[in-house]
Amino acid sequence: MFDIGDRICWTGDFTNPGDIRSGTITKVAKVANQGFVWVDNHHKPEDCIFTSWCWPLSAQDDLKAVVTERQRLKKAFDDSMKLVYELRNRVARGEFK
Repeated sequence: MFDIGDRICWTGDFTNPGDIRSGTITKVAKVANQGFVWVDNHHKPEDCIFTSWCWPLSAQDDLKAVVTERQRLKKAFDDSMKLVYELRNRVARGEFK
């Protein structure tokens, strides 16, 4: 999918738009049906990036928009769960008989 010289962006955390990074692929490998790339001549094993986390650099703005929306939705979900926990606490305190 990606070749040496391709410009990519990636994130391993789809909840924080600030974690989106970019670079140029300088090494490619495939191990056990899983693709890996390394960028900007950082070729240590711990520097590898799963190709499933990679996007063409041209998609960076769209990726940021998706991650930003996911962040908003996660906050809305967390806020809604707070209501459930508050109700559970009220029941535990015996406010409902």
